[in-house]
This record gives sequence, structure tokens and C-alpha cells, in this order.
Amino acid sequence: YNILAVIGIVALIVPISVSPSTLRFELPAMVAFTLVLVGMMAHGDELSRVDGAILVVGYVGFVALLFP
Repeated sequence: YNILAVIGIVALIVPISVSPSTLRFELPAMVAFTLVLVGMMAHGDELSRVDGAILVVGYVGFVALLFP
């Protein structure tokens, strides 16, 4: 939560602009990854290797989509 405080304090001093591409692609992807992670954690107290592999493959796919 440290980054939220830092960005919040900076935004109080200087307005921060957010590009439309961030709102269209990156924000929904972040919410989707969060929901997937919460769903994985709801099924037990720990993440399995398969869960970790799914998250890593998703991350690699996300990064691949960022660079056309």
C-alpha cells in the first residue's frame, strides 16, 4: 500500500495524467489477474505450482500484448 500513499501525495501536489490505453487495457487486465488470484486463494491456504504456472503464463501473455 506504500505506492498508493506515494502516488496519492504526488497527485495532491501535481496532477497525474493517465493515458487512455492504460484505462482500456492495463486496468482491466490488472483487475482480471486480481480476481484470478483471489479465486485461486479461495480454494486453499497456499498456491500450488500449477497456480503459479498459470499466473506466470498470464503475465508473459500480458507483456507480449503490450509490445506489438
